[in-house]
Amino acid sequence: MQTIEDRLKEIFSTTNFNSSELEEFEKSSREFEEMVSKGIVKRRGYTLLTVEGASYPLMAFNTANI
Repeated sequence: MQTIEDRLKEIFSTTNFNSSELEEFEKSSREFEEMVSKGIVKRRGYTLLTVEGASYPLMAFNTANI
């Protein structure tokens, strides 16, 4: 059984990308990085719950900070 990395390498080696498609992707990537550096947008990562976070949800009702 192939690893995911081997499978991706195989797919990318057999896929023919048009140079204009790659240039468009690279341009959008640069624009995004520029917006991140200016603080306009933030990178979104994986926000999956850990096992502990899913098992022990924090619930609060009618709380007041006094």
